[in-house]
Amino acid sequence: MVERWLARWRPLRVAAAVLVTSALVQGCDFVPEDTWGIGSVTWAGDGYVYFTHHFSERGVSEVWRVRPGGQPVAFVQTWPGRCAQDEPAVDVVRAFGGNGLAVALDCPDRPARVESIDLQDRSGTRLFDAPDLFDVAVDPGGTRGYVEQGVRDCFSVAAFSDGAVRVLDVRVTTADGGWGLSEAYRAQARPPGGQGCPGVGRAVGPATSADGRVTAMLVSTSPEPGGNSLLSRFNWRVAVLDNATMAIRLVGPDLVTPSRLAVSADGSRVVLAGILGTDLAVLNVAGGGIERLTVGDRNVTDPAFSPDGRTIAYNSDVKSIKFVPAPTTP
Repeated sequence: MVERWLARWRPLRVAAAVLVTSALVQGCDFVPEDTWGIGSVTWAGDGYVYFTHHFSERGVSEVWRVRPGGQPVAFVQTWPGRCAQDEPAVDVVRAFGGNGLAVALDCPDRPARVESIDLQDRSGTRLFDAPDLFDVAVDPGGTRGYVEQGVRDCFSVAAFSDGAVRVLDVRVTTADGGWGLSEAYRAQARPPGGQGCPGVGRAVGPATSADGRVTAMLVSTSPEPGGNSLLSRFNWRVAVLDNATMAIRLVGPDLVTPSRLAVSADGSRVVLAGILGTDLAVLNVAGGGIERLTVGDRNVTDPAFSPDGRTIAYNSDVKSIKFVPAPTTP
């Protein structure tokens, strides 16, 4: 999964004037000798930042956690019975509601499985299985939400509920009429031979607020010639979906090569980062204003808001978790 993220994300560029500020960063390195890297950072309601930890020599993945100012510790290290052979790769972790954690487990012999992990006893409950899974967003009740699936350049967002993935009947309006959020991934699989998804927009990276009211994601708006990865081949905007009415609207300026995003607990702000960028970008959902935080790291990715919205955690150089104060009104 880490390799797939590296292939997708590139530096964030904003195609509009933005407010740029420097930020006071705190954090500590986390580099065990046998680590391949860390990823998929998320901040849960219990105050811990959870993340995936990939071990190079052992070929396994674990879920770890850390509090600001503390030392990282293992949370779940083994996943017995999930795969017919070997241990699964931990592809994604996403906090949901006040005290939930969704984890995607990738086995070589079957589609990825998404489980809800109890943060108290660390037990797992199956939510659904899905092939070609890249990300997941779960509502506060832990029974439904959204999933990102993709093959080659054909990425889209579907819904899940009652243990199954289904088409999301939501359309993004564009100058040429629009396209469905779930269309690209399904288009690439159509006969004859799965020839891709020309003429269809892409949607990636769904993230739901802790109160469950809104889900944000990135949607493509126009081609960007010359790109060498999915997100560098299109211009993008943040799309905000009202989970009660299923109305979707585009917010903020055009973005070139953005990254995985996260939503504040109250749904008022979205934070983005780029895998090779040195900045975080915080978007105000209501007004569309955007502020870039210069943090000075070489690789900045996987941002996450604290439950109170005052702090942002992020993955620095695929080896450490760092923290920076969040702007309140970009």
